[in-house]
Amino acid sequence: LEPLGDPAIVGQVGVKTGIETMPGDIAHPTSVDFAGQVELLGYDTAWENGALSVTLHWRCLDPPQADYTVFVHLLDARGEIVAQHDGQPQNGAYPTSVCDSGEVITDPHTLPLGGDLTAGDYGLRVGLYLAKTGERLPVGEGDDSLELDSAIRVD
Repeated sequence: LEPLGDPAIVGQVGVKTGIETMPGDIAHPTSVDFAGQVELLGYDTAWENGALSVTLHWRCLDPPQADYTVFVHLLDARGEIVAQHDGQPQNGAYPTSVCDSGEVITDPHTLPLGGDLTAGDYGLRVGLYLAKTGERLPVGEGDDSLELDSAIRVD
């Protein structure tokens, strides 16, 4: 058989075997609401093969209204981005629109670090946005991202 044209995505189907509602141990707990749709419960960090691994722990408050992309920025002392990772939760495997109320999502992000990164303390900033428009999901009082509390030490 010959194809009739390019394939088209008609929709997405999510099949869940269970819904996680309790987070495990979180190294850096927090509780930050993003527009009443998702809450950042906290995050973990680790060094893996010259890259910084940041695992975010989200809870869906109301089913999110769209598929949001998560961003994680590593910031230098001036607040400039020196490394970043953008992607939908769980490396694109779990769009936010399939999340149920109360569900907890563990969301890993890997930030590759260049060899020119100088020793010192760095910060982390996270947020969510719509990929089509770049519009960020609000957090707190008029902010569109969250600076995380702990410093990341690069030696």
